Amino acid sequence: MQKRNIVCLCITVLCTLLFATDPWPDPMLLPESMTLLANVSIDATPASAGDILAAYVQENGVTQLRGKGEIVVIEGVSGCLLQIYTAADDEDIRFMVWDQSSESVCHSEQILLSQINGSIGSYPDNMYPISAYSGSMTADPWPEPEEMNSAMAIMTQVYINDVPTGANDILAAFVIVDGQNELRGKAQVNEQQGSTCMIEVFSESNTEIIYYRVWDFESQMMYEDEGLYHSEINGQAGSYPDDLILINPGGAHIVPRPTFSIVPGIYDSELSLSLFCPLMDVSICYTLDGTEPGPDDIVFSDQLPISISVPDSLQIKARAFKSGWEASGILQGEYVVKETVAEPYSNPPGGEYEEPVWVRLFCVTPDATIYYSLDGSDPDTHSIQYFGGFDIAQDTVLKARAYHVDCYPSPVMESTYLIASANPPQGGTPSATGIRKVYPNPFNESLSIAVSIKDARQDYHFMVYNLKGQCVHRESGSGSGDFVLNWDAGNKDKPKLPAGIYFLRFKTPESCSTKRVIMY
Repeated sequence: MQKRNIVCLCITVLCTLLFATDPWPDPMLLPESMTLLANVSIDATPASAGDILAAYVQENGVTQLRGKGEIVVIEGVSGCLLQIYTAADDEDIRFMVWDQSSESVCHSEQILLSQINGSIGSYPDNMYPISAYSGSMTADPWPEPEEMNSAMAIMTQVYINDVPTGANDILAAFVIVDGQNELRGKAQVNEQQGSTCMIEVFSESNTEIIYYRVWDFESQMMYEDEGLYHSEINGQAGSYPDDLILINPGGAHIVPRPTFSIVPGIYDSELSLSLFCPLMDVSICYTLDGTEPGPDDIVFSDQLPISISVPDSLQIKARAFKSGWEASGILQGEYVVKETVAEPYSNPPGGEYEEPVWVRLFCVTPDATIYYSLDGSDPDTHSIQYFGGFDIAQDTVLKARAYHVDCYPSPVMESTYLIASANPPQGGTPSATGIRKVYPNPFNESLSIAVSIKDARQDYHFMVYNLKGQCVHRESGSGSGDFVLNWDAGNKDKPKLPAGIYFLRFKTPESCSTKRVIMY
């Protein structure tokens, strides 16, 4: 009868294991094991059929599951026949019980010393008793990390045995200091964003080695990931949602995608480019012709950075490889290094002048296009394009920049012109009759013309001519002293005049003066 019950117990255990539901993965398989026949209770009450008994050891603070089995009830006895894998004699075997009815983990304070090929417990009178208790579950087994002056930010996705972690799970980062594990950061998993976790890892140098552990709240077990990572003071690794660092203890691993030391783009000087992968012991292979890199392509070395000279352009693709890991995604970027257009210059140069000056702009770079401004703003390709000389009749800050389709834009030239005649003494009689200054010049639509009539009030005529000699504007009046005329080239009652060069004429019975202006 006793043998029949043992056989029934074994058969029941083997069958029900196929349908068991619990928070733990499959146990670690080792060459040696022992057998335990246990009588299990929870809070001094026999465990129920369908509950799960688990055996584990703590190795450097990490939980290693060594066996699990379903509890069955035969003739009122809650028993479990458990195979426990063991690496040596006298390991401390600890126990947990999954209470199916409350869906919680119950802990036992008992410790059993392992015996390779040993067998402990017999049915029904000498079964090994295991008493578990349903006290509160541990939410976080780690203290707060000590804050340091520098840290790095790492965006991860956290799995355990290829299964996404839950909202109550914790990711922790460690480094080894003087042979001791030192906690450097921890953060809770965000289940709603795909089991992602943004963790801040404190670091003292760029030479520390970081590794990760995961606390599985449901199973009350700790798992250590096999990946080792570089520290980088004030660095960053991973980004949401496409470049997450996968932490997956017990499961498949993917190498993180490498990064460039310099952002792809257009530059005006020679570049020395490096490639970086946060995971240690990887090979970063790259191509320079736009093809996808493989493990047989050029292997990047810190001692031999990628040099991009002037002028040149490269389409770089890179991928990181590690033995036993899935290769990273492909990093790609285009780098263009162009010559810089020579800085333009003006003639005459900026300075103090008694009368208005006619200014021209030059650039020694062939076929360069110059754009300029007269209001002190930095010019770009939307500013005034230079076609020929222009008049500066008042205090002006001239800025100019030259562009070429195959080159990087020039530095901005800046010249200040101070015109004495633009600031006559106040309250005096004009020294001459005629056009004193025009502003702005070049102009877009509206132009102000400062004029003077030396003696008594006189009649005047003001005309504007295009390059064909056609009069496009005319007005007459009477005045004396200093006053201002305004010409609106974009008069709403008439079509706007085309851009180009125009000549202003101010005529009185005794005098006639002319100025050249540019409309853009």
